Amino acid sequence: MRKNKPGLNILLGVTYILIVVAVLAIITLSVTTYLGKYFLNIRYQEQTDTLKNCASALLPYMEDMDPDVVNGVLSDYAMAGKGRMLFIDQSGCVQADTFSTLNGTMPYSEEIASVLSGNQDTAVGYHKQTLSPTAITKDNAYLNRSHGTFWAGYYTHAVIMSGEQKGVLVLSAPVQDIVENVTSVAIWLSVFSLVFTIIVSAITFYVSNNLTLSIRKFNRAIGKMSGGDFSTRVDENEIAEFGELAKAFNMMSEKLENLDNSRNQFVSDASHELKTPLASMKILSESLLSQPDAPKELYQEFMGDINNEVDRLSLVINDLLTLVKTDKGADTLILGSVDLSKLIRKITGTVAPLARSKHITVSYEYVDTTLQGDELRLQQVFTNLIDNAIKYSPENTVVKVTLSQSQGNAVVTVEDQGIGMSNDDLNHIFERFYRVDKGRSRQAGGTGLGLSIVKQIVEQHGGNIDVKSVLSEGTTFTITLPLSR
Repeated sequence: MRKNKPGLNILLGVTYILIVVAVLAIITLSVTTYLGKYFLNIRYQEQTDTLKNCASALLPYMEDMDPDVVNGVLSDYAMAGKGRMLFIDQSGCVQADTFSTLNGTMPYSEEIASVLSGNQDTAVGYHKQTLSPTAITKDNAYLNRSHGTFWAGYYTHAVIMSGEQKGVLVLSAPVQDIVENVTSVAIWLSVFSLVFTIIVSAITFYVSNNLTLSIRKFNRAIGKMSGGDFSTRVDENEIAEFGELAKAFNMMSEKLENLDNSRNQFVSDASHELKTPLASMKILSESLLSQPDAPKELYQEFMGDINNEVDRLSLVINDLLTLVKTDKGADTLILGSVDLSKLIRKITGTVAPLARSKHITVSYEYVDTTLQGDELRLQQVFTNLIDNAIKYSPENTVVKVTLSQSQGNAVVTVEDQGIGMSNDDLNHIFERFYRVDKGRSRQAGGTGLGLSIVKQIVEQHGGNIDVKSVLSEGTTFTITLPLSR
């Protein structure tokens, strides 16, 4: 069973919150570490000065080492350092203890050992101790709120007389006040971080939800489009990137809707064009079948009509197949060198019988022009245009064809003095199955696909087609084709 994955808003929100939490944790750790080191360093300087002064005060009494005098000096400085003072001789034995509990013993700590060995003059270390009368007094100012245990600093300093080390002074003093103050700062920073994280989380989820809301709108719109509803549109009033995406989506949707409408219209028109000759053939054939004794002349007339409808059906099918090929794009062209002036002269000669039958004059003016193109397709283009010009022109008129060159292009114009077209017709003449005069077009043998095919072939050659027309005065088609591709 497929598990549901978290949404983008959840992923964005959680990721951002984790980053914020990590940053706040690093800041809290850095601040508390810095404060701890800062205050411990100040305390170390103070206690080291106390030990130095104590060592200087002991020097006059080092020869006699009167216990009462030494202990008195140590007690004074122990009170100044708010801790416990010991004097340990060079052998490591305690000679004086302000608490009088370690006299004669040989305590060990790294701080004591490092000074007795002569590696350094001063040392410090921090140890956790249990609060008791034999460790430190409960009314020590450095204890703050400590109850059972406390942190203490062991500060050591060498006692040197006449260049010879006589022992080491040890000051054990609480640093619990620093620990508790830094802990208090850490707690306040944590509380602040928690509140800040909650606020940031709310803002983050609100913003990410709004961002992903636009994506969800697109998903719903795409779902509708996949169901065939190409009229779907999305709101373009979004933030910059989503607004641009919405505009692109709506443009795509509109094009798909137009394409779908065109497809439906095309299928409808094609069905109608194919159905009409079939219906006519069925009526004619049924009429013949219902009249077995019909005269030969009637049979010949009906069979001639059926043959015409077959030709018409074949013409529609051929044009549909041509459209399918042209819809595939320029890749279907078979390019070669085409003598356009010779090709058009050949076409005017082919349509000459039709023109003479209507007493129409076809004039052709040209300059020698050669270009790269598909000769068969170009022949189809100009045959269609010149043939249409003759079919839709009245008798005793002129169809003028010209071929010239301009700015690296071949320019072909086909001008007639025919029925012309209205502005509304000009907007639709390149649509499939569109006819200006449906009755007259069918009578002339048209399928309504010719100009659509012409336009596609011209555009596949990198050219364009333009048309100008005035009702009852005539129409001019202008085709521009690049001389080189």
